[in-house]
Amino acid sequence: MALGTLFSLISEKMDYLTQRQGVIAQNIAQANTPNYKPKDIIGFDEVLKKVHFGNSATGSSNFHLATTNPNHVTGVVSGSNNSTFKTQKINDLYEVKPSGNAVVLEQQMSKLSDTTGQYMMMTTLYKKTLGLLKTALGRGTA
Repeated sequence: MALGTLFSLISEKMDYLTQRQGVIAQNIAQANTPNYKPKDIIGFDEVLKKVHFGNSATGSSNFHLATTNPNHVTGVVSGSNNSTFKTQKINDLYEVKPSGNAVVLEQQMSKLSDTTGQYMMMTTLYKKTLGLLKTALGRGTA
């Protein structure tokens, strides 16, 4: 994977996490608003699949692993569902207050903590990749 692509993906993930944090903050701010239903944005993995794998059911992709030997694993996603692991979507159960508000603060704070952790992981990955690049260029890890 080219470094430009890696930095681009890290940047996209950080943008996604920033937007998700804003949505979660809005949910927390509306915790006492009557009839308010919490919102969330679709997962980054779903966005990445749509952008890099398209919407086709065949799994055709414009995003491939680079191989230098014909015996390497290609990483091609097949259209069949014969995989050992299957993705299962679990619907969240929300408590609804008598006012009609469905915001569960504990759940929102858990999502906020997860989002913050992922953002910190992306900044660490960015710093480490930049440090490796500087080392490769002979400029040290300053």
